[in-house]
Amino acid sequence: LDEFVGSIRSWLRRENLCPDDTFLWVCFFCNNQYRIKDAGSQPSPQELKTKFEHSLEQVGQMVIMMNDFFNPIYIKRAWCIFE
Repeated sequence: LDEFVGSIRSWLRRENLCPDDTFLWVCFFCNNQYRIKDAGSQPSPQELKTKFEHSLEQVGQMVIMMNDFFNPIYIKRAWCIFE
């Protein structure tokens, strides 16, 4: 969590954004694909695609956090590539 918060703070400073006027939609908290699966329902890949696609279209801009610049896990996950 510290790494996440630190990354957001760094981005806000770099972009000269006011934290009080900046709103974030965090995929993991809003559309947690693991919780959807654990909820007992088994949505099809197309249903998940539709749900996530709609949410991503509404966001407008995206900030990607990578754990390592030269070998990031983010670009190795299929769902992240979709995002």
